[in-house]
Amino acid sequence: MKLENVEMYVGAVYRLREDPAIPLPLSQLRSYFGFSPISIHEMVQKLETEGLIHYTPYRGVILTPVGEAVAAAMIRRHRIWERFLTDQLGISADQVHDIADQLEHAAPDLVTERLAQMMGTPDTCPHGGVIPPANKE
Repeated sequence: MKLENVEMYVGAVYRLREDPAIPLPLSQLRSYFGFSPISIHEMVQKLETEGLIHYTPYRGVILTPVGEAVAAAMIRRHRIWERFLTDQLGISADQVHDIADQLEHAAPDLVTERLAQMMGTPDTCPHGGVIPPANKE
């Protein structure tokens, strides 16, 4: 399974959920991605097999601790890139999301973390979203 696809799904669960302990209905993932119910269900089954989510039929999905770490790391990279693009390159906040979507997968963590350090370890992205803390492995 491609890492970018995994991050895309667990990142969506992370972003869309209101409470980490309450399952996110698959209908919300369908609305978010615009994919068919079958496609969403197949990916959910794969993610559960990989140990990234817990799926409860008719209720939804919850991130496992491993899934939570994968999602938080991806969200961190994305939001740091958004902050860099707006603050350092002067790109408007309404344009940075799509660019950051590409950069979060292309740049190694070392580069992203150096950007964060260079910018004084920002707490939020340009849209006000909290930047998760760095994983202290």
